[in-house]
Amino acid sequence: MNILLINHCSTNKGDKAVLEFMLHELAACGVKSITVSANEPTCSQGVRLPEAVPIQFVPWGWNVAGNRHPGIIGRVIQRARREFYLRSYSVVRRSLINDKNLKILSFFCNKSFYRALKASDVVISVGGHHVTSILSPDAVSPQTFEMALALLAGKPLYLWSQSIGPLVFADNYNCLFVRNIISRSTAIYVREKHSLLELNMLGFDSSLAFSTYETVLGYSVMLDNIIKPSERFPIVGISVYSVQYRTDKKKEEYIQALSITVDHITDSGYRVIFFPMQMSQEPGDDRPCIDAVMSAARQPEMCSIYTERESMIEHIEEVSKCRVFIGHKTHSVIIALITGTPILAIVYHQKTKEFMSQYGLAINCIDDRQLRSSELINMFERLKANIDSISLTQIKKSNELGERVRQDFNDMLNRADSSWRASRKNI
Repeated sequence: MNILLINHCSTNKGDKAVLEFMLHELAACGVKSITVSANEPTCSQGVRLPEAVPIQFVPWGWNVAGNRHPGIIGRVIQRARREFYLRSYSVVRRSLINDKNLKILSFFCNKSFYRALKASDVVISVGGHHVTSILSPDAVSPQTFEMALALLAGKPLYLWSQSIGPLVFADNYNCLFVRNIISRSTAIYVREKHSLLELNMLGFDSSLAFSTYETVLGYSVMLDNIIKPSERFPIVGISVYSVQYRTDKKKEEYIQALSITVDHITDSGYRVIFFPMQMSQEPGDDRPCIDAVMSAARQPEMCSIYTERESMIEHIEEVSKCRVFIGHKTHSVIIALITGTPILAIVYHQKTKEFMSQYGLAINCIDDRQLRSSELINMFERLKANIDSISLTQIKKSNELGERVRQDFNDMLNRADSSWRASRKNI
């Protein structure tokens, strides 16, 4: 069975952790051919690939990326590429809505992606938050484009461990497009209850969806000898969320709230390590925001940035050395949970609070729309007083949920394999 994994963002560390887990589970289940579509296929460093199975990386199907520093001719070509792919999106959208076979599908997408799609037996959208209008107005994105390509090519599409929504549409045609993707997917696995409500709002019978948990929780079964927080060095890990749109005033308030909190932490005798979860040369790179926070802090020499691009398991091990963690990016929260690192979660979307609620730790969440240093500091002090008991709660629950994730993923593969074998018999 040839598997094509779509929607992978190779510049995002959380997505790398998701992909690494999925690749190793696929290899363990005996899958012999795996291809991954990624926004930057060359950025596969940081993903620990299974040795027994060759992994091929191809560009996203809606690949508008090009030379980062083009000359005049390069800029003209880049604009032409973007215009072409925008028109391609419209063609693909119309074909899916009208249920028309797009005979020249290869003309409207990246050629390497098309060859991988054509050779695949099953297409799986890697776990994450792909069907949403948070960062992509009207959910017009490379992710929904790839899902539609898979359906137009007649491939079974599995949406694994997804967060769905929020979905706000200015164009009803885009709403119809997303509804078609959802209704025609072979199976949908959601990682939190709020997504079931979003599915209902799309007119999809949510009882037909499968409930699972966040993919990275599956890592918990790989972690051994986690040290009690009280026995770790006095280090606080922090992740920021920089891709979110903010006005200049909001950016300043965000940086101020974090820098004042950092001052309190360092005054209390702790060092601070920032863990960027998005590292690229494009908007969304966490490092400029981190630099601004460190520059505003009174003791920047007490702060550092973890920038290693090695395997995600090493990133996870570094988080496990922190005594406390303050996480804003979703997967930074998940990584703290599985490493038994007491976590203060800054919430930008309902999913984070629901993940924390699964552990009975919703009290340790703070809404980023009301982010204030005073609340962060008070919550930090409360965590400090109960770090070992909180850690134990996190570890026990992570082991339970991690085993469930592995079972659900294997059930999905078995379902896909059975359907594939049945379809071959009918040929």
